[in-house]
Parts: sequence; C-alpha cells; structure tokens
Amino acid sequence: MICTLAAALMTGAGCSGQEQPKISAEPSKVLIAYYSWGGNTKYAAAQIQKATGGTLFEIKPVKPYPSGYRECTVQAKKEIQEGVRPELAARVEDMGKYDVIFIGSPNWWSTIAPPVASFLASHDLSGKTVIPFATSGGSGMGRTVDELRKLCPNANWKAGKMVNGVSDKALADWANTLLGGRPMELQKTDPEFMERLRHFAFDEVVKEENQQLDAPTRYLAILAALIGCGGVDAYREMLPAALENGVTPVMVKETVYQATDYLGYGRMLPFLNATNEIFAQMEIALPLPGQATTTMNDRLEKGVKAQTAIFGEHMKEAWKKGHINRWLAANCFGDFYTRTGLDLPQRELITFCFLMAQGGCEPQLIVHAKGNMNLGNDKDFLVRVVSQCLPYIGYPRSLNAVSVLDKC
Repeated sequence: MICTLAAALMTGAGCSGQEQPKISAEPSKVLIAYYSWGGNTKYAAAQIQKATGGTLFEIKPVKPYPSGYRECTVQAKKEIQEGVRPELAARVEDMGKYDVIFIGSPNWWSTIAPPVASFLASHDLSGKTVIPFATSGGSGMGRTVDELRKLCPNANWKAGKMVNGVSDKALADWANTLLGGRPMELQKTDPEFMERLRHFAFDEVVKEENQQLDAPTRYLAILAALIGCGGVDAYREMLPAALENGVTPVMVKETVYQATDYLGYGRMLPFLNATNEIFAQMEIALPLPGQATTTMNDRLEKGVKAQTAIFGEHMKEAWKKGHINRWLAANCFGDFYTRTGLDLPQRELITFCFLMAQGGCEPQLIVHAKGNMNLGNDKDFLVRVVSQCLPYIGYPRSLNAVSVLDKC
C-alpha cells in the first residue's frame, strides 16, 4: 500500500504548545521546486502551481539520467548507495524571497532522487515552510522523511503527500488546504481585505497583551466557535492548522460530536463531513479509537455524576423534573461529557464557545460560564477565549459574551 508523508511529518512537526509559523499565502512567496524523470512529478508540480499561483522551478542535473527505465534505475541505485549529489544545471538565486517551498521528487529506492538531495543540500531553507510531494511506481515513502529532515533540519516541515492517482482537484484542494484554503484564492481577488484580516486575526489578536492563549487551547476554542456560528468554510481553513498546533484528531472529533447537543444534528453534520474530508486529505485513518465510557444501562447515572461535578449537588435530582431534563442528563452529559479525548474543563470550554458563537443563548451561556468557573476556567481565561474567537464570530456576540461574564 502506498503511504504518504502526512502522518509521518505530523509527528515531531513542532512543540504542540507553541504556535507554528503561519504559512504565507501570497503567490509571489511560494516556490514549487521539483525533479521529474518520467513526467509524473512535473505534472503534479504544474497542478500545484496552478492552484497556488507560485513559481515553478525544475531541478535539472547537468548530466541527465538515461531515458531507459532499467538504465535509470541502475544508475539511481548506485548513486543513492554511494551518496552521490549530482551537479545541478541551475539554482534558485533569490531563495530569500520565498516563504513556502513545495518540494517534488520521484521516490527512488525508498528515498528521494539524488538531484533533489543536491537541491536541498545547496540551498538554505532554515525557517522556511517546506511541503514535500512525491510520485512512485508503487512503493511507499521508505526513508524519504528521514532524508528530507536530515538535509534541512531547520526547516518548518508540513504535511506532505504521495500524489499517485490523485485527481487534479484533490491535488489542488490539498495544496490550498495547507496554505489556508480559500484565503489563497481571496489573496488574489481581495488582497487589501486579506491583508487587514491577516494582520488582525493572526497577528494583532494573537499577540494582544494579557489576551493570549496557548496554541492548542486557542485553536480548540476557535474550532468550537466556528461550529457554533455555522462557519464551515472557515472551519475547513482552520482545521489543518489546529492539527499542527497540538489539537489531536480525537479532540477534533469529540468537539464535533458534542456540538450535536448544542446545535442539533442538522447544523452539526456539515462539520462532521468537513472533518472527515480533511482527515482523508491528511491521511488520518478513520474511524478513530472509541472514546465511550458509558453503556446504555449506566449513561443516565454517569451523566448525572458529570452534571453534579460541573454544576453542584443540586443537579443530582434535576433529571427527575421532566423527560427533557432526563434526556439532558443521559444524552448530553452521559453520552458525550463522559467520553475520553477531552476532559471536563475542555468540554465546558467548547460548550461556552458553541453558545457564545450562536447568539441568542445568553441564559444557557450564563449557566455554562459558571460551570467553566467551577472547573477552574476563570473569568480572565474566558475573556481571553472570547478575545481569540472575536475575529471569527464578530463584535456583537463577543461583546454579549463579555457582558455575560461580567454578571457571573
């Protein structure tokens, strides 16, 4: 089975608690460098260029490889075994102007083609975002990941992809997802707007003194807020970045599942579909490990325990006040809050974000603001959450949330 670079590069991609450098989506700062022997990698590079608007650079050895397959493989194997770095016909003279580098290579003998190794060894990519893509006659990635990291240890590696059999649209979607999805297109059509949005959402707000959050918490809150406000397109853009900044696939799925109780299945479903599509693009195997801790027989009992832990002893008998209260205890808290993958403070956090972003849920928002505080998510923390979500839900709902917190 052909595997991809995605899963391998996601591990060790950076400290999970720290914000990763954001990827520039300006076409002028994107380079697609590739070596192609039979034309497959060249075609893939062209599709990525078409999608991103970046600059193409073909890596060419001074002495071309034999055109015959057998002769080429014999020479390639010998060069790989001997560590040969073939001389290249040209180099990128203005590498400093590029922030994002797509690197394309055929997979030869379970590693990168020697000309690609020469390219990486002869260019300083320190601090740059590097995104590999590869073609293969059927083998997996082999030592490719290790070789890439060894040659560019100070680059910021992103999820890569084996592109064999991938449609043009899927390839374009993958490239745009890594570069922020639709903002890549909007950078071309609405550059002034995108300049101000990026500055505000990804610089000013993130760095505001006394309003900062660690990266996993910030992304988890934003994902929940986007679900709450129905922003599925923005959710698609944000999800890959969240996964690269400490939010695990299980945490994402648990957030989406829990949204069912606060938005309903009808409004949750587009986000579950979007999550599965992004996971497929990033080669995250589904289904994920199960997280349930209750059975149909004890869900009510354990749900009441969760309610009591969050809101206090008065919740022990609340489920007896009517069938909806019973459903609330058994379904909302018994089926979802008892699951692993997120702890109770995280679950109350995302519920706060669901309600804040929906608007019109202020009575419930007050209840869950107090629930958050009971679990250690104090007012200062929740104000930070509101601040970091503001670019995605707007000022009216953010100000309403702050007003609710002032009453708690």
